[in-house]
Amino acid sequence: MEKHKFSKAWLIEREFFDNQSRSNLLIKEVKKDSRSINKIIDLGCGTGAFLRWCISQNLSFSEAMLIDFDRRLINSIGMLFRSFLKNKNYTIKKVNTREYLVTNLSSLEKSKILFLEKNIINSLDKIDRYDLVSLSALSDLLSKNIIRRLLSKTNRNKYIYFSLCFNGKIRWSPANEFDNYVINKFNKHQIQDKGFGIALGENNIRYIESIANKNSYIYTKKDSSWKIDSFNIKGKSFQEKYLKIILTALKNDDITDKDILKLWFSKRMQSIKHIKSKLIVGHNDILIKT
Repeated sequence: MEKHKFSKAWLIEREFFDNQSRSNLLIKEVKKDSRSINKIIDLGCGTGAFLRWCISQNLSFSEAMLIDFDRRLINSIGMLFRSFLKNKNYTIKKVNTREYLVTNLSSLEKSKILFLEKNIINSLDKIDRYDLVSLSALSDLLSKNIIRRLLSKTNRNKYIYFSLCFNGKIRWSPANEFDNYVINKFNKHQIQDKGFGIALGENNIRYIESIANKNSYIYTKKDSSWKIDSFNIKGKSFQEKYLKIILTALKNDDITDKDILKLWFSKRMQSIKHIKSKLIVGHNDILIKT
């Protein structure tokens, strides 16, 4: 099956809401021991949003390896980092097409950022060279096999950070009579092959916890749900796009009543346009210490 691809525009737009929602689990852990995380590998990095968030939280690192199979996204990372660091207390230098050097002008610390176009499955052999393995907004798309292999290949005293893990809870306010029907169909739709084997969908968090427990790993979990209203242009636009993602996912499947789907979409869109809509999409962050 063709690998699951995300629109670059969608990833850039959601970065704002992701950053608002991310928990303090990782930063709190780093504050306990600033030397615990020096090298980061970000699997399925997309546009590099997680690493930009790390920099915004003053998390220092000597090297970060960003891996994604989508060349379009990998090729956009350098430009997005240049834009992000502009007018901040950093310099960024292009070493080559797949490497940048970032310097913190306050501490003079240098950080190497490497980009690699590669599938997650074929990248698991690299993770033991890094202190932190990051998977952001990705775990629900992965199969049991990949998560099991990831956790089994990571040596002791490393960190694995599953952030923004979708937990299947989607709540719209005000509610309408079709919400539960459509959300149930959407969650069922998510449990199919996204290019990594049969995806875990909303079951990903329970499975990650079960494998962590089986391996006697220490882990903590915290809420990182999106909470988005339509009272401003940014929230309104994002809700509309998320609504269309659900519509697109279900309009050609074999299990959803298309008349109900159209009615639901129309009512939800009207609520958004009349600035009466609030959306909560359930996520959790899970930090594992092996």
